[in-house]
Amino acid sequence: MPKTLYKRQREVLEFIKQYIQANQSSPTLQQIADHFGLSSLATVHAHIKRLEKKGYLIKTKNQERGLVLTDPSVSLFFREISEIPLRGNCQPGGKIQTTSTSQTIPVPIEIIGNTAALALRCSSSIAAPVGAQKGDLLFFIETSDITDNAVCLAHYLDAPNKLFWGTIVQDSTSSSGLFALGVHKQQTIPLHELTITHRLALMQRAY
Repeated sequence: MPKTLYKRQREVLEFIKQYIQANQSSPTLQQIADHFGLSSLATVHAHIKRLEKKGYLIKTKNQERGLVLTDPSVSLFFREISEIPLRGNCQPGGKIQTTSTSQTIPVPIEIIGNTAALALRCSSSIAAPVGAQKGDLLFFIETSDITDNAVCLAHYLDAPNKLFWGTIVQDSTSSSGLFALGVHKQQTIPLHELTITHRLALMQRAY
């Protein structure tokens, strides 16, 4: 159920809806600031964060016009959403602490695709891929296609229910490549001993 919006939050959301209807794309943060006569983008950021936290929109990382509305009652502005299950937390050393909760994270299908996916949360800055921070959400999609330096999930051939996370790396001593656990790559496993199940497709910054 959508959470209550304060007056200015409703005004910002309505402006975004109207802008998308007229322009087929979302406004930039600067355009929102200009519309409301705000001198600081920090104020706009605060409104967007609250709207996202309350479930009315998603701000796509590294996109100037990356505001995506999630309210299905507004058909002109609604984009199909995929509910991605939150499976646990990334821990140091490539470990994953699984959770039994049924929490899901809404992500537009156009961003994550129709491929089966799961989400993990970074438990700390030392348990996060490069560029991620404590609390960030990591979205992984199922794949058997792997590339160097890709952040992936994997399991041993004889233990399919125990996933861990790490990075694909090449090594002159291994013809198949290596899987480096966690961030610091202090422990590696030959790829031929593993099954790669997912690769990192999207990061969502924590607020």
